[in-house]
Amino acid sequence: ATYEDVASHAAMMRRQVERGLMPPWFAAPGEPGKPSHWANDRSLGERERADLLAWLAGGKPKGDPATAPLPRTFAGEWNIPTPERVFQFAEPVVVKASGTMPYQNVIVETGLEEDRWVRAIEVRPGAAAVVHHVLVHLIDPTLEAQNAGRRKRRGDDDIAEEERLGFWAAYVPGQGSLVYPEGYAKLLPKGAKLRFQMHYTPNGTETTDVTRIGVVFASEPPRHEVRTIGIVNPRIRIPAGAAHHEESASIPVPLDAVVLGFVPHMHVRGKACRYERLGRDGAATTLLDVPRYDFNWQLFYRLAEPLLLHGGESLRFTAWYDNSAGNPANPDPSVTVKWGPQTFDEMHLGYVEYYLPWLPPGQKLPAPSRGRR
Repeated sequence: ATYEDVASHAAMMRRQVERGLMPPWFAAPGEPGKPSHWANDRSLGERERADLLAWLAGGKPKGDPATAPLPRTFAGEWNIPTPERVFQFAEPVVVKASGTMPYQNVIVETGLEEDRWVRAIEVRPGAAAVVHHVLVHLIDPTLEAQNAGRRKRRGDDDIAEEERLGFWAAYVPGQGSLVYPEGYAKLLPKGAKLRFQMHYTPNGTETTDVTRIGVVFASEPPRHEVRTIGIVNPRIRIPAGAAHHEESASIPVPLDAVVLGFVPHMHVRGKACRYERLGRDGAATTLLDVPRYDFNWQLFYRLAEPLLLHGGESLRFTAWYDNSAGNPANPDPSVTVKWGPQTFDEMHLGYVEYYLPWLPPGQKLPAPSRGRR
């Protein structure tokens, strides 16, 4: 942004910074004077916040142009390094002008003739104005029989099966790309397909969308294979008018696992959430506390230091919902709200990114446990 851009938006910036809405970062602050727990912490420190507000209120002096930082330059349309492969829809998806649309599931062939390790991923919608979010799931041909068996054991009514299994890539408000440090990567198996779960939100004009995903391959196999799992409670029932309704779910950690980060997901009634580590003795330790959840910014909270969980422990995800008339985003406070994909439904979903220190990269993972309330 130029000085002129910033100066022309000064009043709005001041309001948003004073309210704590910008920059978008919703994890509870850590101890003053100590380094952040989060590698991607966007928040302003107290000194930074005070300096910015004083500048906005004090006439916005331009300063010496000779000492200004150089303008940022971008190599191309991608936020990640130039992708080595780009996979996209074979045919456009028509997005209608109004109303709601069920999730669209689009299968894209990769055509890979060998396993590849991916160190950077970016999902780019073709019609971003009508794409609320995208979850990309991996269809591994070597696991199709195992997945079918799991569905049979759980029954066809497991409405949250996909969410339990996590995602391979995602595009959500505030997050569209992933770049892993050296030694970390995700597996893209030989012959794999990518299934794009598309949530479209019509905006008054019919259009079409061709979403793409770009990947950058690692030059060698990683030390750690990055995986994702979801802590899910699809049985939520949020009473009409409830201003602070609590729901929770947990998953066991049967063997050692190292947590890399968290992605909480709720809809417009989501108010706050918390991830906790439950020790073998049941004692709870907070890992991430989000006292003010914002559906418009679904952020990835990446730990500055990976966290080792021991076998026999558990992870719990608790969320609070505001289904009252006092929630300005609430579409209808008079109804009891249950799990569902649309924005006027709700979800209780805490994604966890992790790796398994005891499992060599590329080795297949047994079917995950369903977890417990």
